[in-house]
Amino acid sequence: MSTIGTRLDSIVTQFQTVAPSRTISRTMVPFAELPDADLTAGRFTLKMGGAENYQNQVGLAMAYGTAKLVIFGQIKVAETASGEALEEAELLMLEDVKALAEALDPGLTGALMPQRHQQSQQLEHPWGWIAVE
Repeated sequence: MSTIGTRLDSIVTQFQTVAPSRTISRTMVPFAELPDADLTAGRFTLKMGGAENYQNQVGLAMAYGTAKLVIFGQIKVAETASGEALEEAELLMLEDVKALAEALDPGLTGALMPQRHQQSQQLEHPWGWIAVE
């Protein structure tokens, strides 16, 4: 396995200790294909989005780059739940990502430093999502 793949697997393992009630994977699955139990509990998918800022030197190509990881969260609330309840479910998922960033062992993975996030804005109620870069 690649070095980055090994690090991603390590992040998944550490994330499972931070958010044990959630499903955590490296494989993206569309909402329509997920079991309701996974969606109700919340599901995170870690996706590699590339890398940047390499410190290239002769004999040391592609060194010290910054990986662009996207943590995508999917969740579903009851059809009768309010938009505010959906937003709160997304914000709780965001807190899980923050807890991961604070708990991550940098010796195994490097540091995780969230830069920005987006969320569903209640547009797909009862389905919600977050995307953290």
